[in-house]
Amino acid sequence: MRVNRLIASTAALGLAVAVLYSLRFFAPDFGSSPQPLASHRAFKNHTDETMNSFADNAEDAEISFIQPPEDLVFTPSLSKRPPKQRAIITALFRATDTHIPRPNDADWFFMNVYFHAFMFKHDSAVKLKPEDNTEFVVMVTNMVPQSYRNALMDFGARILEVPIVEIKGREKPGDKYQYLYTKLNLYRLEGIFKAVLFIDVDMNFFAKSPVHLFRYFHPTHSNEGNNSLLMPSLHHFEKLMVLAQDPSASKYGDQGLLNVYFGDNGPRPWLELPSAWNANHLEARTAFEVANGLGFHGKLWSECKLLGAPSAEKLWPLWQSRIVDLRRTQIARLEAQEAGPRAVTLVPAVPKNCSMWMDALVARAAVDMFLEVAFVSNDATHADLVASHRKCAAANAQASHFLLPVQTSGSGSNSIIVQQLRRVDSLFERYDIVWVLENVRMVDQPLLPLHLQIAEMKKGVTQITTFRDCANGTLTGSFAIHRDGGAPKLRKFLDEFGNKFDKMSDRDVWETLLKEFTKIGGKKSLLVLDPWDGWYQMHNETSCSTYLTSEVYGERA
Repeated sequence: MRVNRLIASTAALGLAVAVLYSLRFFAPDFGSSPQPLASHRAFKNHTDETMNSFADNAEDAEISFIQPPEDLVFTPSLSKRPPKQRAIITALFRATDTHIPRPNDADWFFMNVYFHAFMFKHDSAVKLKPEDNTEFVVMVTNMVPQSYRNALMDFGARILEVPIVEIKGREKPGDKYQYLYTKLNLYRLEGIFKAVLFIDVDMNFFAKSPVHLFRYFHPTHSNEGNNSLLMPSLHHFEKLMVLAQDPSASKYGDQGLLNVYFGDNGPRPWLELPSAWNANHLEARTAFEVANGLGFHGKLWSECKLLGAPSAEKLWPLWQSRIVDLRRTQIARLEAQEAGPRAVTLVPAVPKNCSMWMDALVARAAVDMFLEVAFVSNDATHADLVASHRKCAAANAQASHFLLPVQTSGSGSNSIIVQQLRRVDSLFERYDIVWVLENVRMVDQPLLPLHLQIAEMKKGVTQITTFRDCANGTLTGSFAIHRDGGAPKLRKFLDEFGNKFDKMSDRDVWETLLKEFTKIGGKKSLLVLDPWDGWYQMHNETSCSTYLTSEVYGERA
């Protein structure tokens, strides 16, 4: 929708007072205890007492709201789930759907939006409580896929789709900052939320919820930086849109525009909030500043090597551990089938070591970090070996683990290999790679994360990976099948040979399966790897007598 149509659609809706705060980073005041800032140049139609009463007693106030303009679409709708009085809002204007060829900035931004949604719902220090009367809202455009929206709503976020706002003459096609003026839609939320705290996607809160910033709500203005506290106002939205036509006011995007409109020397001066809530330039922060910081501005998912030593020592472990908590929550939902097929958008399995993570980002493993992986053990395997499989899967929440109850005396259609293949087939509804493990002991602390190794298992058009597990190098005790390409071949195999399994030995089943994967020039679809000393060890009592030929039809790695 064009900007002039946006203005026309709001012109008749009246005026309201806007209150906007932002976090500016000047001289640090990390050591001081935050106190409510004194109001100056307050508007005559609001008093400090009114604002303080709102900030202190928001949870007791009656909920009332007006219906939003048609081009502001809330999901869930406001009638289905009435709004809280206050909202913490962030923005995600574009993104790529899941299972992408390679992540880009937009996709990493989604990951941290998702991280915010998780923290506001589950983290004991940050989560929003009923008495806060505050909800988390993600402002999106029509460029954000439904799968991402569903994932955010799974954690309780409300989605707000808004029209794109581009200032005539200020368009920057292809620039990742092209759509920043779209954030001005925040001012159109008058009558819906009494107060809004806008946070940048790359803000991070670990020790305390930013809901505490609402205590600084007073009837003055401010803007600049990465967090803004405001009262929505259609009046100011329209004024900002007019001012944006001035190239000198809008040359630095929406933040530059707001700095001009709410300038220190103008009629609508802004106020600073305590800088402890906006610790940026993390490479330059001292240990004291980091220890006393409450909000940290930085792309921790891609800049951990750029952090100064104090920031790296504290912030990277905080972010990594909570990303693992988030992934563990997702893995549990996948295992319990609490969501529909492919409905859970997994964040990466992030290792504890920053350098290892950064190495993954520059390699093709960056994509593999998003894959859903399942280990399958069978209950005929020694209990301590199964325990090692389970522990390895749980490390950094890198995989799910399933125990298959097999009929050890079964044969034909009930043989162990057929039972395993059917289990793999059933898991492809939820997982990208299913790895069947036999009598191998997984290493407690592998040298490399699983998803870095998966990069080796996905070379070329690989659809099935086996391992030279035994001394003679031609037998495998474990194998992995890849959903992409491998799932339809496995399904076709089970359908075509299902009534013939009773007449086939395990070895016949296995060799027939490999032929199906490698026939008609598909030899490279099978990859045979040497045992991964860094990942698992063969059980000492394993004789390999029950293992299966892996090398005949495959490519040597």
